[in-house]
Amino acid sequence: MSTQLIILIYVALGLMYILVVRKKKKRDKEHLEKMKNLEVGAHIVTVGGLHGIVSEIDNEEGTVVLDCEGIYLTFERKSVLRVVEESAEEVVTPEIESEPEVEEVTEDNEAQ
Repeated sequence: MSTQLIILIYVALGLMYILVVRKKKKRDKEHLEKMKNLEVGAHIVTVGGLHGIVSEIDNEEGTVVLDCEGIYLTFERKSVLRVVEESAEEVVTPEIESEPEVEEVTEDNEAQ
């Protein structure tokens, strides 16, 4: 192999590395800004996939308390993956139906 080809390969690999590192740093910086601006009432998703609403923020401890449909859970602030942007339309949650009525079977009903 010629020296020029080896130099060209190293330059190409170096440029690819620089572009990847810059993109990651930019993404990390944006994530850090979102986490600094996290407010009570924001809808978030944790790294474990749990969806919840921020109930409390403790900057000294670095924790966030989430309200997950009445269950309050405490997480490290760094475990917040993303803030869910609310759509223009209101989210419709289906009503939970009560258990269906079960008809009791008696001897009179079996005879018919």
